[in-house]
Amino acid sequence: MLGAGKLKTGGIKCNFLPPQGLLESSLEKAPVSVACGGESPLDGICLSESDKTAVLTLIREEIITKEIEANEWKKKYEETRQEVLEMRLD
Repeated sequence: MLGAGKLKTGGIKCNFLPPQGLLESSLEKAPVSVACGGESPLDGICLSESDKTAVLTLIREEIITKEIEANEWKKKYEETRQEVLEMRLD
């Protein structure tokens, strides 16, 4: 797997640290196209396009997981709140 280091592309030096365990087998096989700078926040991170795509996929999955978890907590809160209101009426 790639390690931390410096990458020089087009006169721009970038520090990079690939995500741990990020599709290790596909990293070695994927064509390397690295860009630094640009408009997107990810453009400032020196990773190949396939690595950026993989990172974004992992981030999206984490967001979905956290949204589901938040909705479960909201449901528990509402159920508990309703129980408290019922006990106060008794």
